[in-house]
Amino acid sequence: MQTIDILIKNNIIFGIMIAEKTKKKLIIAVSVVLAFVFSIVAFLSVGYFAAHLWKPYRPDYEKADLTATLSKPVLDENDYDFLYRQTGLTKAGVDGLVSADETDRIYEIQNDFFGDNELEKDSFGPFLCWEKRSSGKEVARAELENGDIIVSLSTHFSCFRFGHAAIVVDAERGIVVESAGYDSPSFVDPCDFFRRPCFMILRLKADKETRQKIADYAKETLVGVDYSIFCGIFTKKYEEGKPSKSQCAHLVWYAFKHFGIDIDSNGGAVVLPKDIANSDELELVQNFGFDPDKLWK
Repeated sequence: MQTIDILIKNNIIFGIMIAEKTKKKLIIAVSVVLAFVFSIVAFLSVGYFAAHLWKPYRPDYEKADLTATLSKPVLDENDYDFLYRQTGLTKAGVDGLVSADETDRIYEIQNDFFGDNELEKDSFGPFLCWEKRSSGKEVARAELENGDIIVSLSTHFSCFRFGHAAIVVDAERGIVVESAGYDSPSFVDPCDFFRRPCFMILRLKADKETRQKIADYAKETLVGVDYSIFCGIFTKKYEEGKPSKSQCAHLVWYAFKHFGIDIDSNGGAVVLPKDIANSDELELVQNFGFDPDKLWK
């Protein structure tokens, strides 16, 4: 009996020792997980606040008088280059406003191009934010055309600036189709890009008829698509018909891809606004808040 008692006591002691070791291992494992989570949250928090140090481009050269140039009956390459550096408008942007008898708007665009651009931050999720102009006032813009693309750098997750993109489907009313986030499927909405501190208006190097077809397709087919940042990874990048999932740049890319036009400049699995901004298929119409020489490189 004494031997059995000793064995029982030893087993109990051994069991307690095992339980203590297991408890210690569990505490260590939980501590490691908590430390890892804390590190990630700390990194994202620091990145989020660091991202707010970003400032959109403003010219470091003098604002010039445009009157003599805009009074010319015909503009040459040097004139267009001068106007671009003074307004952010390319030849397409300048000619569009002149043709629409909106030459005076070029002066407004110049004022905004050189003007103050104070930012207001609007958080719409954990570590997610987009900046808009504190004044709330839209900047003057070029004439839009259906099928135009608008991109901006002013959306970020922590310190990662992925930007935003949309496609113009009703130029006269300033209406776009866009995919804005997890809270809603893609939708038709008045464009808010001109309240942002930076944007580019881009246009396909093709005839108006083609661009109109792309805009019509986006309005008729690409509304109501659920949002996913992982489309192209966990879902096909392109599938016939309406995509099952999309995100802002992917939705814009999809509209053009349907017509055999690939505006993803690097051809990766995931399309980002920056990839679209660097597409050789597109021409710049207006730049606001980006370095005129570097743009979104």
